[in-house]
Amino acid sequence: MVSSAMSEINDQRLRRHSLRIAAIVDKIVPAYQKNNVTPVIQKEVVRLSDISKEISERLAYSDFEHVTDLCETLDSVTSSIRRDPRSPDRRDVDLLKAISDAIVVSFNPEKASAEFAAEVTQMVRDKYRKRQEEQAAG
Repeated sequence: MVSSAMSEINDQRLRRHSLRIAAIVDKIVPAYQKNNVTPVIQKEVVRLSDISKEISERLAYSDFEHVTDLCETLDSVTSSIRRDPRSPDRRDVDLLKAISDAIVVSFNPEKASAEFAAEVTQMVRDKYRKRQEEQAAG
């Protein structure tokens, strides 16, 4: 019973973190689009990175293991933005919303199955890899 309760608490934290990611992304993306990147926004990028790492750690053996790739991609994108917080690659900023939406959907079992999450994950992964290839080529 204790193990089951701990697992449920972990899953609830994961769901809550997915909503926090969405809220942070909803602050970050418009700020970058308007070229209004303040120190507060830069701190939010760091917070986003920290949350994605915590989620990745919590995913092992949870009901949401299928979201691991999305969280790792989010961490990679936020790390890229953190390297040049005043002028990041716009494609990274654009990817944030898609990744965030995919994470929220993936943590919502009423609307998403593991199969659907895998499709969304593949779409985001393909988009991210294409951007990396373009960056390496150019």
